[in-house]
Amino acid sequence: VAPVGNAWQLNYLNPRAIRLHAKDNSHPVFSGSYLAGLVLYATIDPSAKWNITFRGNLSEAEALYLQGLARQSLQPSP
Repeated sequence: VAPVGNAWQLNYLNPRAIRLHAKDNSHPVFSGSYLAGLVLYATIDPSAKWNITFRGNLSEAEALYLQGLARQSLQPSP
């Protein structure tokens, strides 16, 4: 199971969270799809390299933040 929900939760726990949902609060915006894709990619390939250059319409800082959330969501729980 890919922990996409965990990654989204980590984002929304941050006071400076990036919006991941569309205005209907049901569908993702690009940042939400990007984060989900990162988690899926790394779940399928645990040796995935994190030097991802594609970021669509995200700033470099936003893309790096979301990549960090994806990595963090894949860490084993204590």
